[in-house]
Amino acid sequence: MTLPLPTDNLYKFIALAGVAICIFSFLTPMDRLSESAKLLAEINADLVFLEAQESNFNEDTQHKLKHPGSQVVLADDLIDRSFKQRESLNKVKRQVSYAKSLRDLQIEQMRVFQSLFHLGLGMSLIGFLLWYVNVQRPQDQATKKSLSQLNIDMQQGSTK
Repeated sequence: MTLPLPTDNLYKFIALAGVAICIFSFLTPMDRLSESAKLLAEINADLVFLEAQESNFNEDTQHKLKHPGSQVVLADDLIDRSFKQRESLNKVKRQVSYAKSLRDLQIEQMRVFQSLFHLGLGMSLIGFLLWYVNVQRPQDQATKKSLSQLNIDMQQGSTK
C-alpha cells in the first residue's frame, strides 16, 4: 500500500518536506550517539582490563619479592610487562583521543541537525499556514456556500 503524496499543492509539499526534515534531523543524531556509546564501552573494557593487569602485576611482584633469588627473573619480567603495559596504555590513549575527536565532531553535527530541525519546523509551519489560508479556507467557504445554496434550492423545491 502506497500513500499518495500531496504534490498537487506547493504549500502542502513544503509543509510535508519540512516534517520530513524534522524527522531526519531528530533521528540521525540518535544513530550517531549509539556509535559513541559503543566506543566508550570499548574504552571502558580496555581500562578494566588494564586495571586488572596492574593488580595482577602488583600481586605477582610482591609474591616474587618474598622469595630470595628471584630478583633477576623479576627484573626481566618487570621489563617485559612494562613494555606490554605501555603498548596497552598507548592503545587506550589513541582510543580516548579518537573518542574526543568524535565527540567534537558530533557536537558540530548536533548544531547542524539542530539548524535543520528549525528549518524543517519553519517550513512546516509556513507551508501549513499558507496552505490553510490560500487553499483550505477558500475551499471551505466555497463548500459552505454551495451547501447554503443547496439548502435554499431544497427549501424552494419543497414549497412548490
